[in-house]
Amino acid sequence: MFSFIARVEKEGRVFLPVQIREQINIRSRDLLKFCRVGEYIIVEKKHQTCIFCGQKNDLVEFRNKHVCRSCRSGLLGLVSPGMSRAPLRVALP
Repeated sequence: MFSFIARVEKEGRVFLPVQIREQINIRSRDLLKFCRVGEYIIVEKKHQTCIFCGQKNDLVEFRNKHVCRSCRSGLLGLVSPGMSRAPLRVALP
């Protein structure tokens, strides 16, 4: 078990040591979920999911939202042939 003491900055920020970030694979711009349980605060990495079906794997990012390839295929079927398609970025879990 790894423990450390951190000071809360006046802006409310708290530094997470690299050892903890590496252990649960936290990267820049990842989402974290905070839960209060009595006197404790639990912090866990929020996994990205498809906004339509909730799947966690095989995601692409479109306008800061995540869509799985299956739902993306369904959406592409709704696009008119003359419409341009915005580029998608692959979202890593």
